[in-house]
Amino acid sequence: MRQDKTTPNPGHILKTGTALLRSAGRHSARIAGDALDKSGLVDRLKATPIWTMNSNRVRRRRLERLELTFIDLPATRREVAEIETEAAALARSAAWSDLADMLQDFEDIRSDAPGLLRLYDSCATAARMALADDIAPPDDLTLAPVAGIADPTLDELEGAHVRDRSNHILAALAARAHIDAAWYHRSGSADAEIPDERWEAMRLHYDRAAQILAEFDPHTHNSPLLAEAFYFLALDAEDPASALHRAFETWTDLDPANVTPYLTHGFHLLPRWGGSYEHLHGEAACSARNTKELLGGGAYTAFHVIALLRDDEAIAGLDVDRFVDGLHDLLDYDLNDPDTANNFAGMLYAVSKPRLPGPETPADSPAPRRREEMREALREFIDLRLGGLRADAWGEPGDAEAALADLFAEQLDAGNRLILDKHGLRFEPLKPPPEQA
Repeated sequence: MRQDKTTPNPGHILKTGTALLRSAGRHSARIAGDALDKSGLVDRLKATPIWTMNSNRVRRRRLERLELTFIDLPATRREVAEIETEAAALARSAAWSDLADMLQDFEDIRSDAPGLLRLYDSCATAARMALADDIAPPDDLTLAPVAGIADPTLDELEGAHVRDRSNHILAALAARAHIDAAWYHRSGSADAEIPDERWEAMRLHYDRAAQILAEFDPHTHNSPLLAEAFYFLALDAEDPASALHRAFETWTDLDPANVTPYLTHGFHLLPRWGGSYEHLHGEAACSARNTKELLGGGAYTAFHVIALLRDDEAIAGLDVDRFVDGLHDLLDYDLNDPDTANNFAGMLYAVSKPRLPGPETPADSPAPRRREEMREALREFIDLRLGGLRADAWGEPGDAEAALADLFAEQLDAGNRLILDKHGLRFEPLKPPPEQA
């Protein structure tokens, strides 16, 4: 269970299959400089190199040449958000039977939701996240050691499971809650910083999750929610690579059109989990072949998304053309949802930004070339797919505008306006200033 010193909590990274797609823009740094305020202006100007001042002026000029249409959250997204809110409320009020009934209904029909989600998946995640504050230990690992794993919220959830032992949804929820609690003890900190009591708490939570799931089989119940719980349980197996692969195959057998397993498994094939980039790329290609009739090349892309955002070296062996083709296939599958299109654009921009080479990066690494290829592909993607901006999909306020000013700097510096509206992307010459009388 002890991975490398920067191993993050899977419960945080993989809140839903598209958690990082939704927030990909937050991985990109702001490009446009903040406007100078008046206080201390002279002193700051004296201390600011001329090239920096010129650079800021250029960036502001580019931003001024953007004419962008911002679009509202689609109605279908609002409807899904309301359903997720309902699921979270059921969890907070410990209405476990009602929540299980909701998830069972969605799981039975494999209900799609915009954003490449399954409703059973997004609602189960909303319920789990609603419990996070209750089951997570204090962030400060130097506080008093945690004794055992007794927790009122977990006790209530387990009580519902015990009262209805045959309910596989309640079993999956209880097991995932214990796995989440285990990783909250890990907290993404370096191993040396974690007291032994916390490692023991992780062990107890994982053992309890295993006990709960021991009575169930995902295929018997035709349950991808159970399969997902078994997948995360496999992180603690003696041979996690083999266990994760088996659990992944079960998960995708039960819902092959759900992108969440591909996103999740690709992340766990990174070297930090004992995998390799070669294995990641190979498994992505294999899954794409197996799901071509359902997702086109989308599985290849989904396999790589989180891996690319979490590991700067994962891009070196990427087939960029195949990756971007898969994005188009996934967007077609999602009925060209504008939020998904903006999420993809934000993700491409975050991944394509130049990086300083790491200490283990080979001098002849193809990663910089791959990023430039992705940057060029992003320009075409914006031209083909965006009919307006969903600013939240790119990250913080101003990120989307700054990204466009960066990507299309050449056209803007040549005296053009960039217009992005329902008709797509186009450039027009700047209007001449009005003649003065």
